[in-house]
Amino acid sequence: MRFGEDGAWNESEADVALPKIMTHFMQAGDEDDEIHFFGTPLTWGEAKHDSLLRAVADDRTGRVMIFNPARRAAFAPYDGGADLFFPTEFDVSVARNKFGAWLSPHPDGL
Repeated sequence: MRFGEDGAWNESEADVALPKIMTHFMQAGDEDDEIHFFGTPLTWGEAKHDSLLRAVADDRTGRVMIFNPARRAAFAPYDGGADLFFPTEFDVSVARNKFGAWLSPHPDGL
């Protein structure tokens, strides 16, 4: 996603090639504070999108969210970490058990 008046995707801004052309899905906000949402289908695979994740970690992209509609889950990496969104508390518990070592020592794991 990106902020501002321009609703056009400029791939050179992201500094990473995506497998398909981005589609502008929607915009929200008012004229002075618009946010634009783009999307493209991806096929996930181990190490398949490392260049995209590296660009996100190096703060060379806009906001990125990878969504799996079948699992109703999302992964939102950013420079310094990532947020995971799960549909149920059970899914959160499974992920916390599997990836607990990756969590912050803060009591809420953030």
